[in-house]
Formats: sequence, C-alpha cells, structure tokens
Amino acid sequence: MISGASLVHPHSQITVVPDDIPTITIPAQPVTNIVEQNADFISYCPEYSEWSYEVWIKALGQSKFEDLKDQEIRNLASILQSMIKKLKKIHDGSSHYSKKQFGYNYYFQPYGDWYLRIIPRFMERAGFELSTGIMVNSVEAKKASEELKLQ
Repeated sequence: MISGASLVHPHSQITVVPDDIPTITIPAQPVTNIVEQNADFISYCPEYSEWSYEVWIKALGQSKFEDLKDQEIRNLASILQSMIKKLKKIHDGSSHYSKKQFGYNYYFQPYGDWYLRIIPRFMERAGFELSTGIMVNSVEAKKASEELKLQ
C-alpha cells in the first residue's frame, strides 16, 4: 500500500502546525452511514463526504485525543486497519479504480470533537474541481458505507 503521495513509496508523516497558522478543517459531522464500531470508536461515511469512500473515525466517549488510554489506542488502530483493508478491497475489485495503485491519506483533527479522516485516493481531481474548488464525489455516502460493510 502507498499513501496518496506524489512519489510512490509507503510512508507516513507527522507534523505539528502552530496555532497561529490557519488550517482548514471540516467540522465534525454527525454520525451517519455507520460502517463499523468497537468498544471505543465508530467508523462512518459522512453525509457530506468530499471524496468517494471517505471514512471518518470518531471516539464514542468524550476523551481528548491526547488522553487516550492504551486499550483505546489499540481499538483505534484496529478500526483504522480494518477500514484501510476494506478500502483496498473496494479499490482492487473495481476495474475503474484499480488502474492506479491503491493510495490514501489520513489525518487527525485533534481538537475538541476530534476525529480521524481517511481520504482514499481512488480518483484524481480534474478541471472542474481544480478551477472552482468545488469537490465532486461520485459515490453517495450511504452507498459507500453499505459497500464497505460488505468487505
């Protein structure tokens, strides 16, 4: 597997952005289109996904990201791995998507109502998206969640 990088190689990056540098994050969306749940986390396809098969993972409790206990970290890792495997199966099973290598990006929005966002890189943005900044998602979130559940 690769990440959604410009150079094909498996990697992760950890960065910290100072508070005085503005970052664009999407506010946490209501939990709909549930894919999976464990003792501490739930994964779902938000109703207003920008990317096909986009998955968000949220904590079920009110814990702060920095206060996660060891078991919660294991449960987060478990649901994250499960979602990546499901996304790869959808990618590999599609004659359209599998023309390019499987890739994805993910990031944490660690403040307040924190979440982890997985952005599969099944398709590239094209002229309309690049010229307007308006994202086109060709897979309805409900349909994406139903397909992911089957994987």
